[in-house]
Amino acid sequence: MRNHRRRYYRYQRQPQSTNGRKILAKFVAVLVVLLAAGGLCLMGYKGLAQSDFFQVAEIEIEGCQRLSKEEVLELSGVDIHSNLVGLDRRMLRERLADHAWIKKVSLDIEWSGRFTIRIVEREPVALVNVNGYLHYIDRGAEVFAAVGPGDETDFPIITGLAGDDREQEDNTPLAEALLLIKYAGKTKSSSLPLQNISEISISNDDLRVFLVDRPFPIHLGRNRIYEKYKRLSKVLYWLYKRKEFNRVAYIHVDYLADKVLVGRETG
Repeated sequence: MRNHRRRYYRYQRQPQSTNGRKILAKFVAVLVVLLAAGGLCLMGYKGLAQSDFFQVAEIEIEGCQRLSKEEVLELSGVDIHSNLVGLDRRMLRERLADHAWIKKVSLDIEWSGRFTIRIVEREPVALVNVNGYLHYIDRGAEVFAAVGPGDETDFPIITGLAGDDREQEDNTPLAEALLLIKYAGKTKSSSLPLQNISEISISNDDLRVFLVDRPFPIHLGRNRIYEKYKRLSKVLYWLYKRKEFNRVAYIHVDYLADKVLVGRETG
């Protein structure tokens, strides 16, 4: 009978993976290198940002009409002691764009030392009453600045504006009033030029126009503004030509589909 000897194997527990330790060591080494490189870059950036070699030598400001170049320069905070590398262009654009009259800002840096600020100013087309004060409004229905002492006020005044009118779509009374101003401003040969419009009073169902030389109400109604503007221009021309303009009490452009009603003063 054969004796079966039991074999005993001794297992020795292996230490934790040496590969993991190597990976960790490499990661730490790479991290140290990156931190060192970052520190060197930061030191280099700070050095460049303080170097006289990259100092602003010339400042150009373009696009000023209402604003002066001095105002824009002061608002920017840039001077000939500023460093081109250290300029925070995003913050500078935001700071300039916060001004009520500035619509768009672009900056141009030339490493020869020239720094150019280009602005696009807002163009007012009318005045609106906001909380008892006159404000400018542009063609995009953006109310952007209060009228101050000495400011130009030779614009039509839009009245009847509700607080949420500027947040609506293109078919709002305000949008149609701005369309009327646009057409009047483009048609120089018309008998209804822009400078002859004193006020446009808006409501949900009517646009009432008042003229400078004789402020009787002109009821324009709503919708089809260009068609009504052309029709009104013809009627006004006819009234001027026949010397009956001073007898007019009111005009209803929207009286019928294609008719204009002219009311005359009695007596």
